[in-house]
Amino acid sequence: RGQSVFEYNGNKQIFTDLYLHINDIVEKYNNRINGMKFLNRAIRLLQPPKRTIPAACVLSQSLLIIVQHILLLVLLMSEERATFIRVFLSAIVMLVAIFCCIRRKFGTFLVTYFITIAFLLLTCVIFPQNAEVLVDSSLRFLLPMVVSSALCVVAIGDIYAFDRVFAIMSWICFLFSMLIIFSFFKGNLLVEHYSLSLSYALLVVMIGLYSQKHIIAKIASFLVAAIVVAIGSRGALVFLGLYIIYDILRNHKKFILPAILCCLLVFGALTQFADWLFDYGIDSRTLRSIAAGSFGESDGRDSIYSKSFDIFWENRLTGIGLFGDRVRIGGYCHNLFLEIALDFGLFLG
Repeated sequence: RGQSVFEYNGNKQIFTDLYLHINDIVEKYNNRINGMKFLNRAIRLLQPPKRTIPAACVLSQSLLIIVQHILLLVLLMSEERATFIRVFLSAIVMLVAIFCCIRRKFGTFLVTYFITIAFLLLTCVIFPQNAEVLVDSSLRFLLPMVVSSALCVVAIGDIYAFDRVFAIMSWICFLFSMLIIFSFFKGNLLVEHYSLSLSYALLVVMIGLYSQKHIIAKIASFLVAAIVVAIGSRGALVFLGLYIIYDILRNHKKFILPAILCCLLVFGALTQFADWLFDYGIDSRTLRSIAAGSFGESDGRDSIYSKSFDIFWENRLTGIGLFGDRVRIGGYCHNLFLEIALDFGLFLG
């Protein structure tokens, strides 16, 4: 300030040296920061944001189901005790998630639970024959797990934070799933029947791994799929196949032909894979259907579908009420669209 042009030109070298010195300091600082990226990521994991905690609690339900089946299949714990441990841990993590989210979305929580409970009470009045099953299912599953999980996901409000936690939880679940494969090769795995709940818990893991970009995650997804083939249900495998087809058609059209060839090779090797598992003493309905070449058949569900459709047609306007299929059929009708139409009728369903 106050310098003439002559005086500034005389001190120009000083300004130039000062600029270069500051630039050198900034460059060294940036290099130091780039060298500490791994440490910065670790710090972010050790100090997760508030949205990360409820996301981890909600996504941990799949992990807890996997742990429950490890207790059953590997450690040979009784089903009652393993189920109690899973339910107890699920209650704890969901309470943490609700506590984190209810402060931000208290009104949403209050209104949603009020409407849900009012709807359940109205269903009990209109369809009293469903009351026992409805109360039992609502107290054990619908109100504490389904509704609260959906509300927590809405309250998180950051899809990127949810995706990051989803990726991390998928890898954690994968590591626990590998205990099942490790126990299989050590001969410590006891499989007496297929598990529907484990299949869909592993489906979440398979989707979370396959949706990641690197090839190692996709290979890990197929390793988890092998567990589902061995002791799981066909529905999870079908859903994974549909997701892979959707991903290829949308994002990787140039890999359509290689994907078709890989699918043919996999389907061709499934029978040999099933026979190999039979030799190790693993038996499940899915394996038997693969070995018999009846993987795509209804497996005795035609009669259930026929009975469900007859009941739907008799009550097509009003339906038979929430969980009515459990009462009228004696169990689940094994079709989501048919269940909704059956329970709620033609218009609401």
